Amino acid sequence: MAWGSLLVATVIGGTRLVWTFGAEPAPALQNGFKGLLAIAGAAALVVLVRRHSPGPLVVAWLGSGSLFGWGLYAMIVRSVGGPLSGGSGAGAADLVELFDLLTGLVMGMCGAFLLAERSGVGHVQPVQHPLEGEDREGDRQTADHGHR
Repeated sequence: MAWGSLLVATVIGGTRLVWTFGAEPAPALQNGFKGLLAIAGAAALVVLVRRHSPGPLVVAWLGSGSLFGWGLYAMIVRSVGGPLSGGSGAGAADLVELFDLLTGLVMGMCGAFLLAERSGVGHVQPVQHPLEGEDREGDRQTADHGHR
């Protein structure tokens, strides 16, 4: 999942970096920052998965959180409409925002599973099987006790 996220985040981040050089100063700065965070966050997640060092954890969480948060915000604003939606129909910007949302979600889930896996808690076993007796001797019996 981390490698796939890196691939998609690189495409999304590259698209945003290309938009940086063609927009007005304020959206250009925002697009550039989002593009850099997307690529850096996905690369940090790959480093986390490949190595057991927690060094790039903050960058991975910032990257995935910014992708998910801004993508969700943009999807809500564009779905509801109104003055903040920009008035444009579906286009490349909407597609990039959708992939921001989905990639941020996948990166966040990958990071959460990675942290849970490396937490050292281990697999939790059930206390007792429902058909097993109190002594846990493996003497499970079905409800009909063998009578047919």
